[in-house]
Amino acid sequence: MAIKMIVMDMDGTLYRNDKSIDPSTIEILKQCQQQGIVLVLASGRNCSDLLKVTDILDMRETGYIVGINGLEIMCLKDGSHEVEGQLDSKDASYVFKLAHRYDLKGIAFTFERFYFYVKPYHRWWNRILSFFEGKLKEIGFEGEMVNNCYLKHPDDLIEPAINKLILQDDKIVQLKPKLMSALADYDVMIVGPRWLEIMKKGISKGKGVLKVAQRLGISRDEIMCFGDAENDLSMIECAKYGIAMGNAMENVKAAAYYVTDPNMQQGITKAIEHFKDELYER
Repeated sequence: MAIKMIVMDMDGTLYRNDKSIDPSTIEILKQCQQQGIVLVLASGRNCSDLLKVTDILDMRETGYIVGINGLEIMCLKDGSHEVEGQLDSKDASYVFKLAHRYDLKGIAFTFERFYFYVKPYHRWWNRILSFFEGKLKEIGFEGEMVNNCYLKHPDDLIEPAINKLILQDDKIVQLKPKLMSALADYDVMIVGPRWLEIMKKGISKGKGVLKVAQRLGISRDEIMCFGDAENDLSMIECAKYGIAMGNAMENVKAAAYYVTDPNMQQGITKAIEHFKDELYER
C-alpha cells in the first residue's frame, strides 16, 4: 500500500530550533501534495496558531490540522472545526494543588486566555528580573503570551472550558513518577525537559489522526507520522510508518518504525526520500 497521508508534529519536528522550516522540507512536502498525499499538522498548539504554516506548505485545499494534542480537528478546505474532550475548573484546581505541593508552575490553556498558578514569591521574583533586565518576564513563556490571568489560589474558578493543563519546572523529569501516579485519571506527557502536559483521558494526537484518516478512507498502513516527544507517541504508534526524529526522546525512538535525522538536519526530507517508493507507489 502507498502512503496517502503525512502527519507532522511542529516543535522539534517540522520546525527547526528557531521556529523556521527547512526550504528542502517545504519543497518536498509540496511535491507530496502534488502526488495526492494529504498533509496533516499535529501539534500541542491551537489550530489557529498554525494557519500561517498551512499557507507556507500550500495546504489550504486538502490539508488538516490536529490541534491541542488531538482535542481539536480543522479541515482547511471548508474551515470546519471539531472540539472534543475539554477539562474544567475542578481539573485545574486538582493540578494546581499539585503545583503548590511540589513548588511547580501551573498553566491552564483556554481558547480565551491563559491562567497561571504559582506561589507568590515566583511572581515577585519575575517582577524583580523584569525590572533589572528591562523586559517583561512572564511565568512559563518569557513574555510571549498575552491576556494572561494569575490566580491567587489553586481553587480559584476558571469559567471557560480548559483545553489542556501544564506543569512546568526544572524538576519535572525528576518528579515524573510521583506526578504520573497522582495524575492517573488523565493522559500525561512530557514534551520537554521542563514541560508536562495533561489532557483528558483518551484525548491524543493518535486518536485525532485516526479520525482524519477515517474521514478520508485512509488506513493505518497508509499513514506516515513524524514526532519527537511523548505527546507524539500515540500517533507514532497508530501509523505503520511512525518516524521518530533524531532529536526525539528515547521512548519515542524505541516505539518508532524508523528513526530519521534531527530536525536541524532535514530529518523529514531525508525520511521521505528514504521511503519514496512507498510514497509514490500507485
